[in-house]
Amino acid sequence: MSLKIARLTRRHALQGATLAVGYLIADLTSPDRGIGLLVTPNPAPANVAAQATTVTTARFFDEAWSRGVELDFPVALAVQSPADRDATAVLTWDARLFEVDDNVFYSRSGQLESISLDQFESGRLAFTLPRDAHALYFQSRSTNTYPSDNVVDPIVTVLEVDGDELYRSAPRVTPASPWGIELRAEWAQHNGFTYPVSITALSIGPSPVPAGVAIVVRTYQSVGSELRVAEEEGVRADAPAPKNQVVDLSFEIIQALAAGEVANILLAAGEVDVNGVPAVKQVGQVFVSIPDSLRPSARATKKYDVAAVTASGTALTDASTQRKA
Repeated sequence: MSLKIARLTRRHALQGATLAVGYLIADLTSPDRGIGLLVTPNPAPANVAAQATTVTTARFFDEAWSRGVELDFPVALAVQSPADRDATAVLTWDARLFEVDDNVFYSRSGQLESISLDQFESGRLAFTLPRDAHALYFQSRSTNTYPSDNVVDPIVTVLEVDGDELYRSAPRVTPASPWGIELRAEWAQHNGFTYPVSITALSIGPSPVPAGVAIVVRTYQSVGSELRVAEEEGVRADAPAPKNQVVDLSFEIIQALAAGEVANILLAAGEVDVNGVPAVKQVGQVFVSIPDSLRPSARATKKYDVAAVTASGTALTDASTQRKA
């Protein structure tokens, strides 16, 4: 077994610590962005041999679609290695739920140092834990398992040192009725401003999309005031909500939308000229608004918002055509 120690300056140590724990600031407005939230768990009992001080969390559902599950991976782990010798450490995890880099750091006497790995493969890494190490740092992030987000037999994360189990993650389980939406939109331009003319929300199940979920069309006020609802199916249009330079047109789902069913919205622009200078940034957006009480059962479809861009991410500017997002 090999051990490679790199002496780092204080600046490098701080950078290394940032790599270990500074992965993701989650945007909780969308279930897609709730994946992989870094949290600090409650302190473990004093007799626990290794304690996770910072974790990244995978969120998914059980095989039967009846429960939501959260499972942690320790990004920062407080340990106490033997004082008189190095030890053999093995970390195992569920490779379906977490991506782990081949960079491991440890701290000893206030210094942050790197460890070379003896083995690194999907779901398993082995390394020599130096004597007097006080903490381990791993670089990891949770994955989005959709559409296979009802995970069969999830594997907990385990750290063993010299054959003794020092850390084991514990799944947190809550009742759930998983549902999800996939949005799709077709776009057009009105006096240089891009806006959606057709919006489809597909319920992907397995449970119905609950009433109270809303589809929001966000445009600049200069074009939003010219839009009118040509047709709506399965939704109810609320009054426009202006805010700064934009206006939100909200369409609330009025009754549960079963798996495979769709809600449709058709919009049209008025005939009055739009004031203001057209610009690429003045492009409409469509997204799903989910009440906090319904969020735990929402599947992370990665299709809760759409914008008028091409497959390569280029904004649409051709006013003579309509294209799909």
